[in-house]
Amino acid sequence: MTISPLPQPSDRELAELCAAVYDPSAQLVADWQRVWEPVLRHLPADGGEGPTAKPDEKSGFKATVFQKDDAAVLAFAGSESEFRDWLTNLKQGIGLDTAQYRQAVSFAQECKVHFGENLTLTGHSLGGGLATLACAATGTPAVVFNPAGVHGRTFKRIGVDPEKFRAAADAGLVRAYVVKGEVLDRVQSILPIPEAVGSRIDIPAPPGVGMIGRHKMGATMRGMDLVMSAVEIEERKLARPSPSTNPAVYRQEKGREQADLRPAVDHGPEV
Repeated sequence: MTISPLPQPSDRELAELCAAVYDPSAQLVADWQRVWEPVLRHLPADGGEGPTAKPDEKSGFKATVFQKDDAAVLAFAGSESEFRDWLTNLKQGIGLDTAQYRQAVSFAQECKVHFGENLTLTGHSLGGGLATLACAATGTPAVVFNPAGVHGRTFKRIGVDPEKFRAAADAGLVRAYVVKGEVLDRVQSILPIPEAVGSRIDIPAPPGVGMIGRHKMGATMRGMDLVMSAVEIEERKLARPSPSTNPAVYRQEKGREQADLRPAVDHGPEV
């Protein structure tokens, strides 16, 4: 597997695009646009007409492709309130096969064919888990927000060694922003289900917001604003870019060392 070059959008832009997946009428930042036909004309018919992969009424899968110049972002929607999404979180969390994760891999592979090394993956909540698996399947860097953890069996179903991928993700292939005390991260730390992988960045919770409210993208972006303001102050002092403000600065070489994510040995039948 070949790891793509460093993604181009800033992490704050990616957070905005994640939020825009939930609101098709949202005004986009920094000249980003939802991609319309015929740009995605070769994608499967179930990709829908226009920028959004047609929501699957049964599984709840939804994703949107954004583009600015040559850069493209595939953003996956997650579990804000839909029962189906939380059911997917629970089923996948114990290692069961789920439709949304299959759909995410398929759609990401199609987008990778079209956009190549200009593609970046992102997602929030369940969408963060979908982006993580899509990253494992395509080698495309991902920046995720309050992400769901991905079970080892889910990685194995697409032919990826979960431990090799975790090493690559933790080295910078995946960056995970987590609001302190948000509900999904807390549940994943208590129950015997997988925690999210990747280089973790804890961000402060907005004052007066409970753990469920902290899970939503609005709280995530407010927390990110506090972090980014502090980082920008430090950048001006040091006169150098920081890896926390733009995924174009991250530990790529360590990620490249983990590029072959296929299982090294036969793991035998799953129990």
